Amino acid sequence: MTSIKLVNVSNYILNNVSMYVGSGEVYVLMGPNGAGKTTTLKVIAGLVKYRGSVLFDGRPVDGLPPWKRGVGYLPQTIALFPHMTVEENIMYGLRSRGYSVVEARSVAKYYMELLGIEDLRDKYPLKLSVGERKKVALARALAIDPKVLLLDEPFTGIQYDHVVYIANVVRYVADRLGKTVIIVSHDIDESITLGSRFGVMSRGKLVFEGDRISLLTSISRIMRFMNSIECIVDEEYGDVIVKLSCRDICMYVSKDCILNYSQSRASGLKGKRLLAIFPADKIVLGGEPFKPSINTFKAQVLSIEIYGGVKYAILDAGDARINVALPMHLRIMPGQEIYVKIPLKHVRAIVI
Repeated sequence: MTSIKLVNVSNYILNNVSMYVGSGEVYVLMGPNGAGKTTTLKVIAGLVKYRGSVLFDGRPVDGLPPWKRGVGYLPQTIALFPHMTVEENIMYGLRSRGYSVVEARSVAKYYMELLGIEDLRDKYPLKLSVGERKKVALARALAIDPKVLLLDEPFTGIQYDHVVYIANVVRYVADRLGKTVIIVSHDIDESITLGSRFGVMSRGKLVFEGDRISLLTSISRIMRFMNSIECIVDEEYGDVIVKLSCRDICMYVSKDCILNYSQSRASGLKGKRLLAIFPADKIVLGGEPFKPSINTFKAQVLSIEIYGGVKYAILDAGDARINVALPMHLRIMPGQEIYVKIPLKHVRAIVI
């Protein structure tokens, strides 16, 4: 296990970033595009220049090149060698470290089985789906037995079955193999489920660090692209859905979308406090009441803001504040009353 510490790290994007990731943690780094998340991973991996210091287990690694830092890195671009087969891609890092063909093939076989891609061993990357390529890249990153695993948007643009498979491998790597994992992600479901601690970046600075509950209770403030509202469970309807009283808003959430529902299954949910979570870019606005009326309400536009290059309407819904991502061409004015719909399929919740 390896702890990671950044001390006053700055470069062309980062601005005096200090952070700590404990041994064996799954640390999720979030924030808008251009905030510095990917650059932070590249600093830890030694792929970009920086001022300040990076320490592994308290020892500076600033003078070490990437291949001596013991880091496995899955970049957003995946970056497989197109002229090599799946097996050859996974073997590449091992062969460059002096493994024989037989040794490298044995290790590659283990990680292909772990990722469920052994039947793809003789295929070339261009013949694979995006999800399959990400599995290959993850196998290649793990094959060198890194101390630290860095994953940049591992769940973006892939089918749900690949998301689940990769998430399960990440859990195995952290829990069973003891690897320290840092994930850059916009996927709120997998981030909340996988992460033990969280950081949020904005404009090159780390603006938040904390655990799951502290992230979710403040997510509307620190990340405009997500909303969270504290609610009380009014009613349960079998194993399907619950009705929530969220300050002045009545909302419904599927029990399948309550992220830690299994912990409360035996005692039931009625009367419990939940945080309802929903993304700002999935909210629908209209000038007339919506039909059907589930998860709909009327609100007033408090202000219009630009955050991370995205236009947001900040809505007043009684006691609640809601962030809504808007197309740049859509004209909504402060003071305007508007009807709001939060599609049921985009609502998540967590028992607090």
